[in-house]
Amino acid sequence: MAIAKIAHHPEMTREQTMEVFKKEFGDRYKVYSLKGTLVRPRHFAMRKSGLRGVSLRLVQTKDETKLYLYGLHSQPSAPTACRAFDRLFL
Repeated sequence: MAIAKIAHHPEMTREQTMEVFKKEFGDRYKVYSLKGTLVRPRHFAMRKSGLRGVSLRLVQTKDETKLYLYGLHSQPSAPTACRAFDRLFL
């Protein structure tokens, strides 16, 4: 698991976060919601293949916004996803 602390955006929802990832990675990864699945507490996932991907969870507190990344098997691209998200919001 990795935790990426990003610029504070208290108005951001998990759906908006997923759309950001779709825009940035949609041509290379399948980005889909995990709402209604047994994968808890993750909000959405990015999958490159059957064996490579990450699931993500947006956590908002009073003073910070964090993105939790969980590997789906082994995923060397999780740091790349964090850097891309930082570029979009910092």
